[in-house]
Amino acid sequence: MTVQRVGVSGGTPTWRRGIIAVLDEAGHAVAELPTLGRWRPGKGGTAVIVHIDSSDELEHVTEFRNEHPHIAVITVSPEVGVAEFAASIRAGAASAVPEDVPIDTLVTVLEHVTTGMSSAPPPIMRAMAMRVAAGFGEALSIDQVDVERLRALANGWTVAQIASEAGFSEREMFRLLNTLYGRLGVKNRTEAILWASRHGFLDEPESAAGRA
Repeated sequence: MTVQRVGVSGGTPTWRRGIIAVLDEAGHAVAELPTLGRWRPGKGGTAVIVHIDSSDELEHVTEFRNEHPHIAVITVSPEVGVAEFAASIRAGAASAVPEDVPIDTLVTVLEHVTTGMSSAPPPIMRAMAMRVAAGFGEALSIDQVDVERLRALANGWTVAQIASEAGFSEREMFRLLNTLYGRLGVKNRTEAILWASRHGFLDEPESAAGRA
């Protein structure tokens, strides 16, 4: 393990000192920074772990990264799902972890970001990859049959009706639709309809065909 100089910012004094104690025990040189504005060359280190209580505070991360693009930032929030992780990455952070992350995981993430890498749990990476693919529509192989099924769902058809129209059993149609949901990166019928509407697949056939 390479010893790192790390700044710990935001949160409560108790939280900062708890993180500092753990990182210090792991052999890192740690500085307490009540705010990111306290970072200084030689004191703040090559990475900063910053507590974020709300998305509004990510503006400070962006400002910090604009001023110090060579400093890796890890955000720590009460909850980190796909949306929170993506927001932190857009703000300039190299990774985002929840408050209850195991300390050894936090140390591992620190080691990753200080070597120029980003770090995320596999479920978040998979979900983000699916959303990117869904957003561009290029890697999804959405064909006209898929489009028609999405339109049928949007028009209130039951799975049994869609299956009957297509000549499949209801069970087989459930399987086909679940496969489609997976490719779109959505969880269910409602999210699939919202995705289709957002990307123009519920337009009139003439315009939608051009997108398929």
